[in-house]
Amino acid sequence: MKAALTGVGLEALDPAEVRSLSAGSESASTRTSLRAVASNLEGGVERTSSALVPVLTPSGQKMRGDVVVAGSWEAKTTRSWLLLTSSELDERAATAFCRRDDVGAVVSFLGTVRDHAPGIEGVRALHYEVALELAAARLEEIAHEAFAELAELRELVIHHRLGRVELGLPAVIVAAGAPHRDVAFRAARYAIDAVKVAVPLVKQEISATGARWSPDATALTTTPHLKDMLEP
Repeated sequence: MKAALTGVGLEALDPAEVRSLSAGSESASTRTSLRAVASNLEGGVERTSSALVPVLTPSGQKMRGDVVVAGSWEAKTTRSWLLLTSSELDERAATAFCRRDDVGAVVSFLGTVRDHAPGIEGVRALHYEVALELAAARLEEIAHEAFAELAELRELVIHHRLGRVELGLPAVIVAAGAPHRDVAFRAARYAIDAVKVAVPLVKQEISATGARWSPDATALTTTPHLKDMLEP
C-alpha cells in the first residue's frame, strides 16, 4: 500500500517559530525549505502541495522521515482497517467494520479534542503532523502484534487524524471485534496505548492566545509487545 501525500493545512503554524526552527537546523536544505514555508505563511500564500520538511519535536529531536501536515494513507483488509487522514473520522463506519456474524463484542475508543491542556485553557483545536511512511509501518506492526497475540481477535480498526482537528471532534478512533468482550477490550487498549508511544505524531495545541507544541509529548519508541503493555 503506497502512501498518498495530498494538500496541506499550514495555517496553524507560526511563521516566527518556523523561522526559529530554520535557524537551528543543521541541514542547509532543511533551512531553505523551512524559510520557504515561513515566507508563504507570512505572505498568506495558499499552498496546494506539501513542502515535506522535517519538523522538530518539542524536545528538539528530529522525527525520522518526511513530515507532512495533511495527507492520507490507508491499508484495508478483511480483518483490519488502518487509516491516517486529514478528513473527519467516522466512528459509525469504524464500529460497523467490526460487526460480523462471529463477533459478540465490539469495543471502541475515541480520543477527542478537549478545551484544555496542561497549563492552558481555551483550547480550540489540535494540529497533528506525522512522519507518514514510518507511521504507516508502525500501524501495521501494531495490528500484526494484536492479531498474533490475541487468537480470538477478529477485526481491528485504527484511524488517526492529520492536520487541524476542531474542538470536540475525534482525533483518533480504535475499534476491536471479538467473540468475547475480554479480547475486544484488550485489543482496543493495546492499540491505543501502542499508538501513543510508537506512531511518530506531533501536535500543536491551538487557543485564543496562539499555538504551542504540546509539552507532554510521549517519547517515541519501537512498537511495543502486547505482553509487555497489558497484564495477563
